[in-house]
Amino acid sequence: MQIAFDAHWLIGYLLAFSRSMGFILVAFPFAMPVVPITARAAIGVAFGLGTESALVHAIVLPTTTGGLIGVATEQLLIGAALGFFAMLFVSLGESAGGLVGLFGGFSTPPALDPLSLNEVPVTGEFYNLMWIVLFFVSGADVVVIHGYFASFATPNLFHLSFTLGILVKSVTILFVSSLEVASPILAVMFFSQIVVGILTKVAPQLYALTFIFPLQILLSFIMMLVAVPLLPHLFDASIRDLLAAERDLLGG
Repeated sequence: MQIAFDAHWLIGYLLAFSRSMGFILVAFPFAMPVVPITARAAIGVAFGLGTESALVHAIVLPTTTGGLIGVATEQLLIGAALGFFAMLFVSLGESAGGLVGLFGGFSTPPALDPLSLNEVPVTGEFYNLMWIVLFFVSGADVVVIHGYFASFATPNLFHLSFTLGILVKSVTILFVSSLEVASPILAVMFFSQIVVGILTKVAPQLYALTFIFPLQILLSFIMMLVAVPLLPHLFDASIRDLLAAERDLLGG
């Protein structure tokens, strides 16, 4: 019994599979450690089968072994870049929670996050879990997958300098957005330090330094509760930034 393969189809599928695996190994939620490797491989196979024809029409297929390795590596990097942009904006919740703990004047012992299997501060885990809930409830997972499939309609997608420029811009947006989430606590902590400094000068017998740290922790928790209703609006803004980054990368 002989099994015949169409070489044109096989090369296109290998390239599509390379891009899909690069995306799945980096992008949230596929890259979470709780997702088994076999499940990621199965998703990569399915994505490759669904995008092979679009990729064949978007690029020129290589005719040599060296060219095949080079184009497959390029497709792997393209998928990893798309996945990294998605992961970057989803990780905003954890980074914002870490800044909340830092600005709050207390550093809680790290706890094991059951989803990422990493040790993160409790505040970071709290914000990260809320961010994940918003990610699935708002349909942002569909946006991430749609952006990946839309990349197959764009020829000559990977330009190193252009991609690095978008990456730097995205990291800057991530840092600024994290500061926006933690800014209410930062402002309260700043003014509390001013008040304590004034009390220390005006009434030194109060020993203000003895209650400043419990006061900071109390104010931090209060501001965390106050800032919770604002998280959906910040999440919506971060998703718009993600869409802008994908649009710039895809040239649309």
